[in-house]
Amino acid sequence: MTDPISEALAAMIPDLADRHADHLRRNFADTIERNPLFEYRGAWDPYRHELATARSVATPLDHCRARRTEPATIDETQVARLALRSAEFDAAKFESKLRAKLPGLDKVEISYFASNGRIEIRAERDGVVVHVTQSPVFKVSSLGRPFYQFPALIYVDGKRTTEKAFKAASHA
Repeated sequence: MTDPISEALAAMIPDLADRHADHLRRNFADTIERNPLFEYRGAWDPYRHELATARSVATPLDHCRARRTEPATIDETQVARLALRSAEFDAAKFESKLRAKLPGLDKVEISYFASNGRIEIRAERDGVVVHVTQSPVFKVSSLGRPFYQFPALIYVDGKRTTEKAFKAASHA
């Protein structure tokens, strides 16, 4: 029998990868608009992190500055590879956090809604119904790295509770 958490996250990976790929394409287009030849302008350049991300998806010939005379082009296979790798990493990170947040649950049922990326978890712990809703939030760090946050709303018998109170009750 497969694990319902792993199944739900496996269904989520293509959507996460699409969002990462969209970010990489937008970042590449913005960088080309500002700096078509990918010239390094020094540590003071406020867009240096975006430049590094854009270089990671540029076609290989575009990395040689001495020969570059035309704007760089995007390598879609590299975009797909990086987006999938990031999505798999984020899903694995989310799974470990989810398992740490929700110890000792029985009869776990997970629903994944692709339209908005929301995950709903219904389970029981010691005969009490637990309902958790999580929606991935796409963010970009100050270094230009995309990542997801997965804030949780935890309800125990219909009443909202904090993660700290839920963990304390599960250890009692």
